[in-house]
Amino acid sequence: MNTREIRRRAKQARDPRRYVIQDQLGLFYNASLDEWSLRPEAATLFRQRKTADAVRQAISVPGERMHILRVTERKNGSLRLSSGTATLLH
Repeated sequence: MNTREIRRRAKQARDPRRYVIQDQLGLFYNASLDEWSLRPEAATLFRQRKTADAVRQAISVPGERMHILRVTERKNGSLRLSSGTATLLH
């Protein structure tokens, strides 16, 4: 691993922005348990949008809409949904 890669990973780890998957009913996806939750805190937090999108494509069911929401992870561990970041994906 070169210096540039180490810096990129360190910067990414400090960045509080994460992405979660939400279905059309408002449930949030937990990839490690393969289940849906009403609480965004129980959802899997993806560091990269492209990773969240790949998981969304893998779990998608025809006709069901899912969103990828950007959230900000606060220092106390709570999540803040970023306004206007929902992207409707089919």
